[in-house]
Amino acid sequence: LFKLAAQPSNTTLEILRSAVSGAPIGTANSIAGGRRRKATNYNVGFCIGLQPCTVAPLLADVGRGTPQRALFFRAFASLPEAWPQAPMPTIGVSRQFVVSFVPAVRDEIRRAHDVRERLRHEIEESGERDTEFEWRSHDNVQQCKVAALFAVIDGRDMATADDWAMAGILVGASIATRVLDGAATSAL
Repeated sequence: LFKLAAQPSNTTLEILRSAVSGAPIGTANSIAGGRRRKATNYNVGFCIGLQPCTVAPLLADVGRGTPQRALFFRAFASLPEAWPQAPMPTIGVSRQFVVSFVPAVRDEIRRAHDVRERLRHEIEESGERDTEFEWRSHDNVQQCKVAALFAVIDGRDMATADDWAMAGILVGASIATRVLDGAATSAL
């Protein structure tokens, strides 16, 4: 994936960023009359297993926002001693969900956005680059997506304060993993 993305004029990471953000995607940029899917309230999620040494190109794409749209976790491939006897539960989504948030969470999202915008303005005014601010630029959006996912998994179209709090824990764990993996890749 990253070898492909490193080729001149390759749009792989750009298309992934668009898909994750719900922007239009398609092949209209490759040939005249190409296909383009109109965006209608969607977000794409995917899971990619990477070793710390291979995640470096993703972590290096901060300026264009690729890693800020990702959640990072460590997993260890050890098999359990005994498999569960009961079948694992499955999640079936048979309808489109448009998830909203309870008022208290909407208020918190707005406050966080306002603080972020004030910080962004201060950083722009100072003329200095703040890489931590760049890295954290999508935290609030990530937390919204994860909270909405928790609601969908539970069959609800309203994310609760508990969904928001759990999403915050998950995004915080992702940040910690990204920091560890960033340190690991810079040491290679």
